[in-house]
Amino acid sequence: MAGKFEIRKNASGAFHFSLKAANGERILSSETYESRAGVQNGIESVKKNAVDDSRYARKNSANAEWYFTLLSTNLAKTNFRCYIIFC
Repeated sequence: MAGKFEIRKNASGAFHFSLKAANGERILSSETYESRAGVQNGIESVKKNAVDDSRYARKNSANAEWYFTLLSTNLAKTNFRCYIIFC
């Protein structure tokens, strides 16, 4: 089973999405979007840019945990919280 996107609506009516791995572990969380169409555009951006290794900026957080940011086509940083999973 491949990973899947899950869309949720929070208490204030904003949407966000998560990408979950086949084992159910969350590997990406998005910013919030005002509309369902906005969240769909965010998912399409991830699908388009995630296949290109050069779109990733790998970083180490203040608490020594690895994470990465995903860059869009115009190389602007997106507001996705991504996690590096070591298997």
